[in-house]
Amino acid sequence: MKPKTGDNGFRPGSMGGYLLQAGWQIVPGPDKYPLWKLGDGEPKTGKEAYYEFLRGVWRKERERQAKEW
Repeated sequence: MKPKTGDNGFRPGSMGGYLLQAGWQIVPGPDKYPLWKLGDGEPKTGKEAYYEFLRGVWRKERERQAKEW
């Protein structure tokens, strides 16, 4: 049985789904694995891109909490 995927081809709640929703694009890599690129930035591996995405989420959450104090 094939796993359910969203319109973008990734399962809901997966790393790829989150990156695509955040504006990252899949670009061809030097080997068989694709890379991820945000805007004019440097292409990154999936792990690097996801960590950068999480750092941005955490930063926004810290800023939101600081405003509440």
